[in-house]
Amino acid sequence: MIVTYHVYGRFRKKYSPFKGFTGLMVRGLLGYSLKNLVCIKPEMSKCIECEYYRKCLYSKMMEATSKVKPNAKVAKKGGSAGITKPYTVTPLRIRGAKLSFSVNLFGLEIISNEPIIVLALLDMGSHGLGIDSLSGERRRFTVEKITVTRPREDAERIVYTFEDGYRYAHITQYYKDILEPFEYSARRIVYEKPRRVIISFKTPVRVTRKHEVLKEIPMDAIIMNLARKYSILCEYYDVGEPLKVEEARALRDSIRENVKLTNFKYRTVKLYRYSIDWQKKQSLGEFVKGDYLYTIDKKFWKNPEASLMIKLLLLGKYTHVGTFASAGCGCYDIYWSM
Repeated sequence: MIVTYHVYGRFRKKYSPFKGFTGLMVRGLLGYSLKNLVCIKPEMSKCIECEYYRKCLYSKMMEATSKVKPNAKVAKKGGSAGITKPYTVTPLRIRGAKLSFSVNLFGLEIISNEPIIVLALLDMGSHGLGIDSLSGERRRFTVEKITVTRPREDAERIVYTFEDGYRYAHITQYYKDILEPFEYSARRIVYEKPRRVIISFKTPVRVTRKHEVLKEIPMDAIIMNLARKYSILCEYYDVGEPLKVEEARALRDSIRENVKLTNFKYRTVKLYRYSIDWQKKQSLGEFVKGDYLYTIDKKFWKNPEASLMIKLLLLGKYTHVGTFASAGCGCYDIYWSM
């Protein structure tokens, strides 16, 4: 199950422009607000050492490591390795005094906590996004509206308005597997057998291979990154069945043979995290942003891996790709052509 919360607000006064990648600010503030609401032992320096670690909504979302499920078969690494988080956010969209951003949530366990999530989203405005470098104040805002959407559903449900408050709606229908909402689109695309696909990265993306940042990104690198995200979410958050090793290898080999990167236009981007408190700028490394054209051999559409590739690509619009995906990096659009 996947849901997306769309948050619309208005800054309470005029602030100076943001510096750095705002997705990091959105993610950080969401975590801060959620922890304020649910943390039982705020005096603990590390969530992973808390006795409530595997029960706490904040730790499961924001501080998730493989210790969330010690007996898991995927990404164990001694019980402390970071795992794919059950959420992603988008960077801010700002127009004058208005701002908006989105939060994607994965899995019924997380989504069933909607009242707490909504409270955290409202609380974000009270704390403010980063510190204004001129006034020294946090950029506070008022949440005016929150709506929620789900894949394959045209309806947009109003969750909150400033005038009417919160409107709770009990979940009555959901997809057990987060790939299931994309089944229909995958069948249609396989039937149409497109020869080209463009992946257009709207936000900077960082995908690595052997510790090297890929600038000319092959399709198999994107898909294997998504396949691992999907499998980890399945293992730790019960959103489907993890891919078997042989399934993942067959998928990788089929894509390498049949889907070729034939054109690209990108620019290199260096992302930074700014901190007024620390009085310094922290480099997050090198990223790329641009468009990648892939040509697909027509025989590929006869393979069972074709449908899986498409479903993972469609899922990736919510999970994003690569490093800092939870903060909104690696967000893309897809364009198919015959």
